[in-house]
Amino acid sequence: MKDFIKYFLVAFIPFLIYGFYNGYGQRAAVIKSKLYQDMRLEADDGKFYFRHYCNGAPTYDFDTDSDTFTRSLAAGGRLASTHLEDAPSERHLEYKELVTAFLGGGTATALFTFKDFEKITAQKSSIVKIIATLVGGVSGYLLGKWLGSNYRTDCDSPLALAILENDKEWLNVEQTYMLFSLLGLKWRGRPLLFGENSKNMNPLGEDPLFEINSPLKQEFGYLKEKCERKSENFSSQDFARLCKLKAVYSEITNRDLYKTLLFHHERKVLKGVTLQKPTGYFTFSQQQWDSSAVAASSAIDSLYNHTF
Repeated sequence: MKDFIKYFLVAFIPFLIYGFYNGYGQRAAVIKSKLYQDMRLEADDGKFYFRHYCNGAPTYDFDTDSDTFTRSLAAGGRLASTHLEDAPSERHLEYKELVTAFLGGGTATALFTFKDFEKITAQKSSIVKIIATLVGGVSGYLLGKWLGSNYRTDCDSPLALAILENDKEWLNVEQTYMLFSLLGLKWRGRPLLFGENSKNMNPLGEDPLFEINSPLKQEFGYLKEKCERKSENFSSQDFARLCKLKAVYSEITNRDLYKTLLFHHERKVLKGVTLQKPTGYFTFSQQQWDSSAVAASSAIDSLYNHTF
C-alpha cells in the first residue's frame, strides 16, 4: 500500500500542476459559457435588451438596436484596467516556472524529471506500481485542468468583466440566442419512433407546424436567413418577431389539436414502413391529415392576429 501511494503521488503532483497550467489558459471559454447562461432578453419601452445578471443584480445592458452596451451601477468600479487579451495569461509565466521546476529544467531546482519517470516504468515493478503511476498521472492532470479552467471564473472576476466589455461578445450573444431559439422551435415537437431496438429509431423530420402554416414558415425563414448572414446584426424588431413566434408556438403546442396533428404526421411519414407493430398501426388517412392541418393552421392564424 505504501508503494502504491508513493508512486501515485510521484505522478499525481506534477501532472496536477501541469493540468492546472493548461486549464488556466482555457478560463475564457469557461467564463463565456457561464456568462451566456446568465443573459436574459428583456423588453423595455418597446426596445429589446440583453441584460446580464451577476449574483442576482443586473450588471450590463446591451441595446440590440445600437449594438452598444452600458454598465449598470452594480458593476461600476470593478473592472480596473484588465484587457481581454492579457487576462488569460496574466500569471502564465509564474505557473510555467512552477511546472518546469517539477518536471525538470528552469531556474528552480527540479523536484521530479521525466527521466525519473522513465526509470520508474523501466524497473521490473509490480503491476500495482504501474497502475498507481498511471492512475496518479491521469487523475492529477484531469483534476488540475478542471481547477485551472475554473479558477476565478465568477461573474464579477476581472476576466469576466473584460469579456463583458467586448462588443464582439455581445454580438455573439445575439447570434447564439437567436440560433438556439429557432432550433428549439423547429425541432422541439419532432416525434420519434422507437422500434424493438435502437436501430429502428426513425426521426420523423421537422415540426409539421412549419409545413402547414405560411405565416409561421415565413417568420421562421426570415429569422433563419438573417442568422445565416452572420455579418448582419439583429434589431429590436427582429427579437419582437422572435418573441411573437415563440408565443404563438408555445400556445398552439399546448392544445389537443397539435397532438392530433403529430399523430397523423407520424402516420404520414411512416406510411408503408413495416415494423413489429399491430396491423394497421401506421394506417394513414389523407383526409384526417388534411383536417388536422387545417384546424392547426387556422388556430395559428388566429393567434398571429392577436396582440401579445
